[in-house]
Amino acid sequence: MPLMNASISLKKSPKVLVVEDDTAEAQLVRFQLCENAVDAFEVELATSLAEVKQLLEAGYQPDVVLLDLNLPDSTGIATVDKCLELLDNVPLVVHTGRDDFSIIEAAIEAGAEDYLLKGVESWILRKSLRYAILRHERDEHERMAKTVFHHASEAILITDEKGVILDVNEAFTHITGYSREEALGQTPAILASGHHNQEFYKDLWESLKEKERWKGEVWNRRKSGEIYTELLTINAVTNTKGEVRQYVAMFSDITLQKEEQKSLQHRANHDALTGLPNRSLFLDRLEQSFASVKRHGGRLAVVFLDLDGFKPVNDTYGHDAGDYVLQEVAARVQSCLREEDTLARVGGDEFVLLLQRQLDMSTTLKLLQRVLAEVARPCPWREHLLQVSASLGVTLYPNDEAKTPEKLLQQADQAMYQAKNSGKNDFCFHDRAISEQANLITAGEMAFRRGLNNNEFELYYQPVIDLRSGQPIALEALLRWQHPQRGLLLPEDYLETVEQGDLILDLGEWAINQVLEQLNAWHTQGQSLPVSLNIAGYQLQQVDFPDRLYTLCKDRLPEPGCLRLEIKELTALEKLSSIEALQACCQRLGIQLVLDDFGAGYTSMPYLKRLHVSEMKIKQDFIAGMQLDTNDLAVVEATLGLASAFRCQLTAKGVETQAQCRLLTRLGCDAAQGYYFSPPLLPEQVAVSLNKWPLNCGCAQEFALYRREDLPLLSAGIEHHAWMSQLEKWLIDAYPKPPELDSKSCRFGHWWHQQYNKMHDHPLFIQIGQVHEKVHQQASKVIENKKLGDLHRAQQEMQKLHHRRAELMHLLDQLLLANHPERHFGSGSSQNRNLEEEA
Repeated sequence: MPLMNASISLKKSPKVLVVEDDTAEAQLVRFQLCENAVDAFEVELATSLAEVKQLLEAGYQPDVVLLDLNLPDSTGIATVDKCLELLDNVPLVVHTGRDDFSIIEAAIEAGAEDYLLKGVESWILRKSLRYAILRHERDEHERMAKTVFHHASEAILITDEKGVILDVNEAFTHITGYSREEALGQTPAILASGHHNQEFYKDLWESLKEKERWKGEVWNRRKSGEIYTELLTINAVTNTKGEVRQYVAMFSDITLQKEEQKSLQHRANHDALTGLPNRSLFLDRLEQSFASVKRHGGRLAVVFLDLDGFKPVNDTYGHDAGDYVLQEVAARVQSCLREEDTLARVGGDEFVLLLQRQLDMSTTLKLLQRVLAEVARPCPWREHLLQVSASLGVTLYPNDEAKTPEKLLQQADQAMYQAKNSGKNDFCFHDRAISEQANLITAGEMAFRRGLNNNEFELYYQPVIDLRSGQPIALEALLRWQHPQRGLLLPEDYLETVEQGDLILDLGEWAINQVLEQLNAWHTQGQSLPVSLNIAGYQLQQVDFPDRLYTLCKDRLPEPGCLRLEIKELTALEKLSSIEALQACCQRLGIQLVLDDFGAGYTSMPYLKRLHVSEMKIKQDFIAGMQLDTNDLAVVEATLGLASAFRCQLTAKGVETQAQCRLLTRLGCDAAQGYYFSPPLLPEQVAVSLNKWPLNCGCAQEFALYRREDLPLLSAGIEHHAWMSQLEKWLIDAYPKPPELDSKSCRFGHWWHQQYNKMHDHPLFIQIGQVHEKVHQQASKVIENKKLGDLHRAQQEMQKLHHRRAELMHLLDQLLLANHPERHFGSGSSQNRNLEEEA
């Protein structure tokens, strides 16, 4: 029992206000309440509610009221309401002569503690009044709790042990937007924002289980969808057995406080005028980047920027103009940077740039040049044009001198003063060697621009040959620079300097224009071979490239299909979305797409389906290596399969020997280009050269001789060639060790033993095994003489080994013919040389 109830029960004479207009009844009640001195009450009488009011105004305060419902100034249940308005926190017992249940129920509903019929015995009357006092005091805590629940400024949410909402208060509705009716029967998950992961909720419930309490900040979602932050406390309510029966959650909306806190933090770390990070925040980010590079590698750059000519602007036009210039410079420089970079204002007209994941030198120089150009642009202010420029000091990390972030900043500051002293509106690197490198790159870009302006660039055209017919079927445009001092330069000699800037865009458009002019000139002359042109990755990633291409080519293509655009496989993988945008433009113009340098990346089947290319060009490295390395051969064969599956032409690049041509033909390759057929030609040389075709390159006669099942045999020949090559290199000390001498352990031996069960009854196969054994025996003699120091004798034995090897290759060729008697190699003189030459 609560302590306050105990104090009331010990009170000897509780004050009873008897409100009764019947004088005899009132006196009888007084007698009943006062007849026992031990259990007596202090009784005050009133005949109306008006008298009750006068007593209260005089300072009288009863402990309980015994109320008759019918008074001169009030009758019925309304009397209860009016009395409780006067005495809102005093227990009230209705005293009437009517034994009517509906009246009893209405009185209790109105707020009465009990109901007594007139004429009851004294002990019943006294007990009822005391119980009313005790009951009122007992229920006072609950009434207070209800008042707090309904009128609290904090939202209160009560759930059962399973989390089902049992009740919410008005503050809950105000904060969340959900009415009480909408919330009941739901779970708190209706407020979930998705901001917290499962681990967060797991920790919350574990805390409730262990401590029966959890407190923290939670991001929740209002009914409107708005995200807000709340400070939440959850308590578990348990029974006498310690079992959870309910959860009570109280929370307040702290969104405004969080925003204010964020605003204060922003003001503490940012410059008030420009909104940029201040020195403190910049140093913090620099320290983090410095530590990351030190721990994980990589590079960063710090650029100190000081304005030239700012003081005259400030002194002449006033501080408003100076502030405007600072804001404008901040916005312009910020527009030059990437999202991960930082620009800070660290002084009056001083800024610092932190370049994360520092770019290559060429791109860094372009960034510095762009910053200088942006700062130097006049700033329109009222009727004036305000002019300033910038001096930039740059330092890179890692460098040997910078052991701390502060040292890096100091280096950049020193380099900035060097830039000022050298004439302003310029940049200077702290490291002299890097400055010289930057100067070389800048000079290279200037020379490139001069070459473009002076028409030093020209296009050469290399024929693409159909391996079925030996006829040229297309031309590839190849860029060359006729440098006045260095002579004819290939793209790899100069493109690295400009491949990520505006110069490559200008060069790309120049090349497209040149090809279009040449196509029209040839078309007039009756030459209609299509021309392919490589598109640079940087050009491709320009958002407006499809539109610019359409503008350049519209009404200038002599016929559909005459122009093909080549895109390197690695570029296609990195910029697939750009290529898909380009495809729509090419379809409108009748331009075909070619996937160049196939094999350099990891293009998957879904990517190929999305690319819609008409031709694939296999990377030259695989063509050069396919006769020496079975891995390269496997790539060539797999690419052939892909091209066939996607119904596009496969062209081999860099074909330089007849053996390469023959092998590609027999593998089923469609077309090829390279110096074996023709070097790149000037436009005026193309017509003359085309009159010489078809060349007798041995293509058509041997087309598609090999099948997939022949590839293991061909690979065996290539492996044997590699084995012989290693021995020859070892013989002249160009390789550290001789090849494997065990005939069963070399790769050719592996092939022979793998095929043995299938072909052991074939005489040629058995003869191949015997000759292969003799090859190894002969090789042992070569090695033995070399180790004895008799190099002359070793060379003689090597000549004998070459004869054995030729015999082995001849037998392999014969085995191939025996496996496919319906096929032939063409002229008899060539059939014994095929595997020999191809391997």
